[in-house]
Amino acid sequence: MRDYADQVRQFHQLQESAARTRLQAFHTRLSLAVTFCSLAETELDYCEVAQAEKLLRIVRQTVQFIRNHLNNPPYLSSEDKAGIRDQLTHIEKQVSSIDARRIVVDKSPYRN
Repeated sequence: MRDYADQVRQFHQLQESAARTRLQAFHTRLSLAVTFCSLAETELDYCEVAQAEKLLRIVRQTVQFIRNHLNNPPYLSSEDKAGIRDQLTHIEKQVSSIDARRIVVDKSPYRN
């Protein structure tokens, strides 16, 4: 009976460890997406529209990847998932703002 209880305890410890690792991976990807948004804004400051578009494409792919993988496996707490979804929404708004600016810069007569 003790072996079974130990196995159950180990299983729960592994699940908790997997959830922490998964959450850390999501936060790392979110941080990279925010960094890439900042880089895209900088590229637009220098009228480098093509580079900004590449960075925005990476950010969009990252956001989609996180959304697709957020519930599988279902180890994360609902609070963690809600926090990640809020960050994703913020990043998507930032991308929309940058994209609108990209269109203006792309039509600028001062563009190289």
